[in-house]
Amino acid sequence: MQRRRLSSLVLSLLLAACALAAPAHASVTLGALDTPGEAYEVAVDGTVAYVADGSGGLRIADVTDPALPFELGSFPNPSFGGARDVVVAYPLAYVAQGQTGLVIVDVSNPAAPALVTTYDPPGGGVAVDVELAGSLLLVADSHGGLRLVDVSVPALPAEIGAVSALGDVSDVELQGAVAWLATATGIHAYDVSVPSSPQFLSNPSGFVYNTVEVVGHRLYTDALDAWDVSDPAAPLPLSNATGRIGDFEIDGERVLGTVGGGFAIADLGDPDRPVRFGDMQTCGWRAIEVAGGFAYCTDLFDDFRVWDVSDPMRAHEVASLPLAGNDVRVLGRHAYFAGTDGLSVIDVTDPTAPAVVGTLNALGGAGHVDVWAGVAAIGVSGGIGLANVSNPAAPSLTGFIPLQGSGDTQLRGDLLYVAAGLDGFRIYDVADPLSPQLRGAVPFGSYTERVVVQDDVAYTTTVNDRLRIFDVADASAP
Repeated sequence: MQRRRLSSLVLSLLLAACALAAPAHASVTLGALDTPGEAYEVAVDGTVAYVADGSGGLRIADVTDPALPFELGSFPNPSFGGARDVVVAYPLAYVAQGQTGLVIVDVSNPAAPALVTTYDPPGGGVAVDVELAGSLLLVADSHGGLRLVDVSVPALPAEIGAVSALGDVSDVELQGAVAWLATATGIHAYDVSVPSSPQFLSNPSGFVYNTVEVVGHRLYTDALDAWDVSDPAAPLPLSNATGRIGDFEIDGERVLGTVGGGFAIADLGDPDRPVRFGDMQTCGWRAIEVAGGFAYCTDLFDDFRVWDVSDPMRAHEVASLPLAGNDVRVLGRHAYFAGTDGLSVIDVTDPTAPAVVGTLNALGGAGHVDVWAGVAAIGVSGGIGLANVSNPAAPSLTGFIPLQGSGDTQLRGDLLYVAAGLDGFRIYDVADPLSPQLRGAVPFGSYTERVVVQDDVAYTTTVNDRLRIFDVADASAP
């Protein structure tokens, strides 16, 4: 049985790596199946996929032909709450069902999965993640720590051990006899070879994490953090961050990511051993753009700041402006800043002396911005504003595309690619900004928030961490 787990960080890195490094048509969507819920996790057993679909319960799909997946059956009983994770040991599926705890389902007949039993962690626990090793089930209880459950008799699951003094546990990863836990009190390792008496091994970090992954002898988290865990009792730090990733830029073999109240730089020359240079804690965490050896970053509650990152070992701030916002793009001599006051155009000819040269606040606060050949696409509440910025000192509104919310935007020539919130993924022809025309659309079942386009391939993510890849060579039929 194969299990596929994609945290928000992994999805974001995959999105950026594909968009920045992959040749045209290197990846295309083989197929997709839109489930009614949020699709938190998926386990694959042979040609059958089992989806922990949040409010949609457990969904079972045939993926024999990846281009044409179809649903075989479901176990959506709403009384069991949201399905957060699933592992399968045929003919049984073990589902972490939040406040209901653990649900064990017989999936021998995929068209009619049947309840075997439920297990409710003591004290009103909330099951958010599960791992299975033989007849031992590890349950991450976000309210009660780690639960070790004997499922040798599936109809009679019995707790045989627990680790409760951890704070909330959001994720568990089992490597041999070692359980790695992402908790409110950091990363913890426990030896569970004797399930009735789990033994503490190490706590390499006290930072709050949501996700932990172990690949070989490397441990990674949902921040720019990595450890060598060849000896679980004495993990060796490879890179350490101080927060989870917000936005990031890949610059050659370096990744600059916003974390906590600033950003971090890591060298990815050796992907197996990322080298952390350090944190720049006075640079905003909302967005970051790298151009010409300088990093331009912003924060909703802080200033627009410029850092010299030409030498990552000696990165330092060179300038700032009192602007608060969400996004920034740099094109040529100007930075285009989406902020609480709308669009600001900043002259960065001399990055050490940035100056606002033009503003456009006709649409109110802006969340996203992209610029191409004198046109700016500005994401605001209720849609996308199109502006003429050929004269940076006097940007002017030329058109508007109404949407049910808007996420990211990408302008490429006359085409505007939009992560259109509740309207899914959309492509508009903006050759005439006064009258933008819808060219193609793909509706999603959840809020679409990010899009990156490289050549004829578009990569989108949704608020529930789904990655979708589209061939957009024909904009009318993505």
